[in-house]
Amino acid sequence: WDLPDKPGRLLTAMRKGATWQAMTDRDVYLSNEPVDFEIMNITRTAKKFDTPLQIQIFRRGEWKTVSELSDCIGDNLAPGRACKGKWPTTDAYGKYRLVIPGPKGFSHLDTRSNEFYKKKL
Repeated sequence: WDLPDKPGRLLTAMRKGATWQAMTDRDVYLSNEPVDFEIMNITRTAKKFDTPLQIQIFRRGEWKTVSELSDCIGDNLAPGRACKGKWPTTDAYGKYRLVIPGPKGFSHLDTRSNEFYKKKL
């Protein structure tokens, strides 16, 4: 669509972007290997990480939270800086992801990591 040109017209997008990036070091783990991850501040200002990190597993067509980690809580991260953490091993195999919950009731603002797999030995 086209807008008429008028002096002083300013179009802006009012959508809030992501604050954090969560990622693991690999995509496939054996059942006895711990999962190493990092949480990075991807904004232009220092932020305090104050939300528990959720571990979710994909079972029967739905993502379900199986654990919460307190790694990095309370860390004040400068722009572009990351906090590293480790999720100890579990025997459960399957497809997982890390989730940093957004504001309550706004699940579309959650930060999700890459999906990774825990395989049987």
